[in-house]
Amino acid sequence: MSSRTFDSGGGGARLGLSEILGGIPGIEVQDRFNYSLGDRISIRGFGARTQFGVRGIKVFVDGLPATLADGQTTLDHLDMGAVRRVEVMRGPASAVYGNASGGVIRFETAMLRGGAATGSLDTRLGGLGLRRVQGASSGSFGSTRYSVDLSRRTYEGYRTHSQADHTTATAHVVRHVGASRLRLSGSLVDFDAQNPGSLNATQLATDRDAARVFNISQDARKDVTQGQIGFSWRHYGDVLFGLTTYGLFRRLDNPIAVRVIDLDRSAAGARLEARGNSTDDISWALGVSTDYQRDDRRNFDNLSGTSGAVRLDQLEEVVNVAPFAQASLRLGTRADLHGALRFDRVRFDAEDRLLVDGDDSGTRTMSAWSPSIGLSYRAGAQHLVYGNFSTAFETPTTTELANRPDGSGGFNGSLEPQRTHSVEIGWRGELLENVSVDAALYRADVSNELTPFEAGSSGRTFFRNAGSATHRGIEVGAVVAKQLFTARGTYTYQDIHFDSFSVSGITFDGNQVPGVTPHRWEFEFSYTPQPWFVTLNGRRNSRLAVNDANSEFSPSYFVVDFQAGTRNLNLAGVSASASLGINNLFATDYNSSIAVNAFGGRYFEPGPGRMVFVGVRVAKR
Repeated sequence: MSSRTFDSGGGGARLGLSEILGGIPGIEVQDRFNYSLGDRISIRGFGARTQFGVRGIKVFVDGLPATLADGQTTLDHLDMGAVRRVEVMRGPASAVYGNASGGVIRFETAMLRGGAATGSLDTRLGGLGLRRVQGASSGSFGSTRYSVDLSRRTYEGYRTHSQADHTTATAHVVRHVGASRLRLSGSLVDFDAQNPGSLNATQLATDRDAARVFNISQDARKDVTQGQIGFSWRHYGDVLFGLTTYGLFRRLDNPIAVRVIDLDRSAAGARLEARGNSTDDISWALGVSTDYQRDDRRNFDNLSGTSGAVRLDQLEEVVNVAPFAQASLRLGTRADLHGALRFDRVRFDAEDRLLVDGDDSGTRTMSAWSPSIGLSYRAGAQHLVYGNFSTAFETPTTTELANRPDGSGGFNGSLEPQRTHSVEIGWRGELLENVSVDAALYRADVSNELTPFEAGSSGRTFFRNAGSATHRGIEVGAVVAKQLFTARGTYTYQDIHFDSFSVSGITFDGNQVPGVTPHRWEFEFSYTPQPWFVTLNGRRNSRLAVNDANSEFSPSYFVVDFQAGTRNLNLAGVSASASLGINNLFATDYNSSIAVNAFGGRYFEPGPGRMVFVGVRVAKR
């Protein structure tokens, strides 16, 4: 498990998730700066296939699942300026969390402090039309604590047709009753964002700031309203009991190049678990989780941004039920043996309501056992050596199943879930005083790897199964902390290739899986003579393949960001912080993301040039 914490008074424009997840080995974030699609997140290559949202990774925000029953995740409701802590579990975690190949990410935003009420106001202003205002308050009354956060972000974008307007509200209430803790959380988001699309190499060389002309004429964009509420109960005793429930609604209006997608989604779920110790040497956990998802989906012809004739009208339902068990056995004073087992059963139902071309209604059921086992050894107080074998089960999402190249309704009957078997060894410890190191070596064998492609110039993404693929990699991270100076560095190597994959008689055996960067270096240097701070961070990415044939690549690049400012100055009882930042300090031309297997060579999503921003935060206790 890797984690990072954030000072709310620090720098950062918080335009993309790389500002939060950067510096964690094994995790790659391609900031699209296209808020209609969201950032692409992958862990050990899993998740790189997605063209929007997050796939292959289980995500939680403030303890509530952002990943739904079919495995898809949207993070529109995550206010990046409010994130206080993030934890990342790398590698298959299906034995505990189900339906994910890459790992788990947990975001925490709430400031649940006791005592008198506090309030803060945070403003960020910068180039590319960046305007972000965030207000937060927290406090307590009796044994009840609360936290409220409101934010508004507008962004004109560096490319044509890339404006975005994003408003979020979150609230948390926690109350302790005897040996129990009750927590109620809620979030609401409303945003709209234009979609400039991706460019081919010629367009990229001519005008990096341009949008795809067809996206402009068709008014490609996304309008979303989403709300989520969740409740959790924890009872502490000889046995820890926990219950988490949630409900969600999502309203989506999404014109893309040739279609207008209209989606009404509702979802709900619950997780019940118990944890305890049979003896001093044996700990255990038992539980069951269930998730339900209902998508009312309609697709229309896109007539310059307005809806034309209906092309798809169907009701989709997903139910996932999964019992799970975990156990740990202490072997002597230094070693621990861990094991887990989970069974997932995911049922997809589609009711075709457009019957002019026949009834494409149908049901698909996908299920799997997901075991894992691991051994850890503490070599003294400062060193931990571990190894594990784990499995993953990942279904296609409803969107991937419903997007059929022949345009028919129902679900794609040939698209199968992908399975992963992974082996990992690693070490965490301290080499010298104030120097900590995290290193891991892994191999994952994947069958039926899900890969995206475009058929024709429609701009729609479809999916197919590759025969098999191998993910191999090395991850190294180091932190040096001494007095006022902190240095972080990571290196990630990913050898991810197809073992057996052919399409229409063309064989791609041995080719790189597109969308995954083979070599990545990241660094961060911080100097913090209170109340001041100066931070310099950068990333160096090698070139990466953009299609299955490996006939084209996105070039390597090196980008450096800079921030400086002051934190928590006490001015007449008010805490004040100010920052100045420069993203892409050397104005490097680079591609921040790519569209895998895009038709017509439109693979490239260029990143912005130099951008200056300032931030001011005031807080009153």
